[in-house]
Parts: sequence; structure tokens; C-alpha cells
Amino acid sequence: MTKRAAVTGLGGFIGRHCVAPLVARGFEVHGIGRGDRPVWLSAEVPWHPVDLVAPGAAAAVVRDIAPSHLLNLAWYTAHGSYWRSPENAAWVRAGIELIEAFAAAGGSRFVGAGSCAEYDWDFGFLSERVTPLRPRTPFGRFKAALGEASGAFAEASGLSFAWGRVFFVYGPHEREGRLGASVIGSLLAGRPVKTTHGRQIRDFSHVADIGAAFAALLDAEATGAVNLGSGRPTAVREIIEEIARIVGLPELVAFGALPLAPDEPPLLVADVRRLRDEVGFTPDFDLAAGLRQTVAAFCK
Repeated sequence: MTKRAAVTGLGGFIGRHCVAPLVARGFEVHGIGRGDRPVWLSAEVPWHPVDLVAPGAAAAVVRDIAPSHLLNLAWYTAHGSYWRSPENAAWVRAGIELIEAFAAAGGSRFVGAGSCAEYDWDFGFLSERVTPLRPRTPFGRFKAALGEASGAFAEASGLSFAWGRVFFVYGPHEREGRLGASVIGSLLAGRPVKTTHGRQIRDFSHVADIGAAFAALLDAEATGAVNLGSGRPTAVREIIEEIARIVGLPELVAFGALPLAPDEPPLLVADVRRLRDEVGFTPDFDLAAGLRQTVAAFCK
């Protein structure tokens, strides 16, 4: 039986890194996204230009592809505004329409992209089975709402469903304004990097590892929420220092030049036991190798 995977948001930061691992797992991959076909996309991968927030668009494209599997990565991602934008509501509606259309078309396995922003950040070490959901932002609440609604629909309709909660991601093609891209861009241009003390701990993953983790999750039988992260606690300071060392301009980094936000959580790290034990996935990149590859990509 052919495994046919439709991937929404295939042209995005994470989506482009899902193609190769899905093909390696024997999937026939179809990309869904707004606008023209991405120039980097292999000719063997069909591209379906669709605005998923338009009423009826999801049902039409799913009927056209007739996928056995669907990976929903599409979301509003404008840097700086997505945390509180009302645009998030449109993607909740689109996500519900998408899973309904997928079930109606006879699909079997649906995976959606959630976020660590769904959790109660007061807990620091975030576990799918233990940590309560108490999002601090509208983005987190919208993601949690779609995850809950999709899970309820899957249970009622008999779909296999998983929800991959993504932690902190860096890597090539990262949007300007995000941590890695901002630091690399400034240093390569010879500009000073002003930052906080950087002692806050996060869970960072190379984007290729997250793409491969989504591919593994789509191909697995694990259901419900699954954290997608490294499980390694890393200070933000370590990321910045390593980038500065690779570029060769550590003197341009000014730690402590910016104040820490009063509600900034000191620790956010994923419990990755479900990802490791039930999905069978472990990351390939360590931090040093991942950052070297990322800086090299920005230099091209």
C-alpha cells in the first residue's frame, strides 16, 4: 500500500526539512502551501498552491491528493506578532477543517504541529503526561485549542492522531529576528550583539532534527501529545558564545546589555522519553556541529 503524505506548510522553516526524511521512509510526498512552488523543492514532489484559511480550500485539496497520512505544519508565523495576533484564530479554523476533510477522504494518520508554549512554564521541565497546560500567550492558547479539538475529533472518528509539541529551533533559513539568525547576521555584518545575561535555560534543536522527528512521528503509531526537542538543557548564552566563536568575533557580544523580561521563565526543557521510546527518534546534531552548519549556510 502506498504511503502518501500531504504536508501543509512544506515551504516553511520546518517543512522544507521534512521532505528528505519522509521520502527516506517510503512516503510519496505532496506539498501544500501558499504561493508559488518553492525553488528548492525536488521536481518529484507535487506542489499544491492553496490558501488553507479560505473556506472549503482544505476539503478540495485533500480530496485531490487523497493522502493516507497528513502532516499539518501550516500556521501564522510573522515574527514578533504571532504571539498575540488574532490571525491565529484563522489557523485553528483551518486546522479543524483540514482534519475533518482528511477523515472524510479516508485518511488514516494525522499529525499536527503544536508548541511548548501550550504548557505551564512555571514547571520548567515539561512533560506531556504530567505538566498541565496553561499557556501564557494567545498563540499558546490557540495551539492548545487546536490540539485538543483535533484530538477529540480523531477519537470520535477513529483517526490515528499525534500532536508534536515543538520546542526551540535553530538552523539554516531561519527567519530574520529569531535568536540564531539575529546573532549570526549581526556578527557577519560586524555589528555589536546586545543581549541579556543569557543564563535562561532552553531546549534547542537543529531544524533538520525537528523535520526528521516529524517524519518519524508521522510514520509511528504513538498517539496524543509528543514533545519534539533535544532533551538537553542549554543556556541561551552558550548558543551566542558558540556562534561568536565560530564567526571569530566574541568581542562584539555584550552580555547583560539588555534587561531580562520580568516574566521570562528561567528553565524550559522537554521531556523527550516518548519521542525516544515510543517514536524511536533521537537527534543527529549536537549543538556545536549544528551551529557550525548553520553559520556556514548563512555565509553562502
